[in-house]
Amino acid sequence: MHYELRFPIDDENGVELLETMVQCNDSVRREYVDYLRSVAKHKADIMSVFGKIFTDKAMYAYNYSGICNRGPRRKPMLKYEIFTLCMLEAWKAIGVEEDMLRDTLTVIIKKINGRKRNRKYFQKRRKTRDLLIMDSVEVDSSDA
Repeated sequence: MHYELRFPIDDENGVELLETMVQCNDSVRREYVDYLRSVAKHKADIMSVFGKIFTDKAMYAYNYSGICNRGPRRKPMLKYEIFTLCMLEAWKAIGVEEDMLRDTLTVIIKKINGRKRNRKYFQKRRKTRDLLIMDSVEVDSSDA
């Protein structure tokens, strides 16, 4: 059976498939680590390259520890090789260490969740505005 993953990974199923493939197949693991190296090149700035690996949508079900005080439960990134061992292996040459990776992934997830909140807020605001405009048009047309 042959699977092909395209980056950035676009959904939770893709994340889970990548993790399974990395755990089960050494050549897939090597290819993934090589891909991580290629997107980071000489930058130690994980935040600037994370979007080339995973979309925001793909990360909604995850946070670093899996602990979530509100909202739906999250899957712990720290238990996934694709977020820990592979990233450390790929980026150790540019100075990424475990603490730095953990802190950066935590910030990335917070920013992703913030963007999601903003999207929801502005969608709701647009919908409310559109309803108000429709109501005013109906009132104007009934006056005529």
